Amino acid sequence: RNHWGGLIDWYTGLENYVKLPFSADINPIEIDSLMEKRNNIYDCGYVGARYKEEWTNQLSQKYNCFVHYYWPTLDEESRINNGFLSSKISLGFNSDSNAKLGLPTERIFEGLAYGCVVVSDCKVAEEATDGVVVYVENYDHLESAVELYSKNEKERLAKQVLGIKYAKEKGTYYHVAQEFLNKIESLF
Repeated sequence: RNHWGGLIDWYTGLENYVKLPFSADINPIEIDSLMEKRNNIYDCGYVGARYKEEWTNQLSQKYNCFVHYYWPTLDEESRINNGFLSSKISLGFNSDSNAKLGLPTERIFEGLAYGCVVVSDCKVAEEATDGVVVYVENYDHLESAVELYSKNEKERLAKQVLGIKYAKEKGTYYHVAQEFLNKIESLF
């Protein structure tokens, strides 16, 4: 907020303003059927740019992790099956600048919709998901979270239920589109 000064307050105060957050590109009606495909082969999964590469390398030495850095990309089916549906925990890492500016990545919301516990280095991700995402500020905190949610099934299932509920109620692009439709209806 400090970076943009009063511009954010002005912009968000406009009558036709609609928040445009990242979300999951999944129809909320399909989320339950996706849960039937989960298999928890991996303790944690990460597919994306080389954010926090040293953290994922360290985790991979201690836990069963699926990690794939771009480039090359994975086909979409492999990305979803390995990075999310086969992983207990989704690592929602961001570039340092995006984490600082409070811009959580789309994979954070995908992780919730695909039934993962999501841990992220972006504090705003925790806030934006009503506390469902687990914020980690350093590697030790990350390892503690992975230890807890990979080994303690009761804690993991409780967090997964919250994530799935969040995704179904407000964490998909369906919900973002609905906000636009509601705003249009209210203005015209």
